[in-house]
Amino acid sequence: MYCKNCGKEIKDDAVFCEHCGSKQDKNSNQNTVDKKPTSKVPVISLIVVLVVIAILIGVGFSCCSGGCGADTEKETGHSKVEAWTAAQLEVERNLKSPSTADYPWSYDEYVDKIDDNTFIVRAYVDSENSFGAKVRTNFSCTVKFTGEDTYIVKDLEFWE
Repeated sequence: MYCKNCGKEIKDDAVFCEHCGSKQDKNSNQNTVDKKPTSKVPVISLIVVLVVIAILIGVGFSCCSGGCGADTEKETGHSKVEAWTAAQLEVERNLKSPSTADYPWSYDEYVDKIDDNTFIVRAYVDSENSFGAKVRTNFSCTVKFTGEDTYIVKDLEFWE
């Protein structure tokens, strides 16, 4: 016999469908009528829609060159974000508690590009001093890239 609700095969003496849980009417002739299982079309449609959405998201990210707001100055030489990271590493080498260092969230206004491989970084860092108090310290430096993964940080200055 087949369920009158979902159409799946159930035991002849079943009171409830073991698949969908609907109550079976013993007096109705519908239980013994061969009813084909429900169509798989809605499931296939859902899969197609999800694939299309995934493709659209992928195209959106590729159009933004790896994410919207990506540093577009990478065409030649090094980027501002690389200079910002190099400056942060050098600043942290000079802090009492480098693990407490907090920098501005956005680097763009703090890094100026001089040429393809030279940048000036002027920013601040909030970090704990030797007494555990959080203090803001301004800094400036010149970052010069000398190779693909090598750089020199020159003229590092701190002031409050």
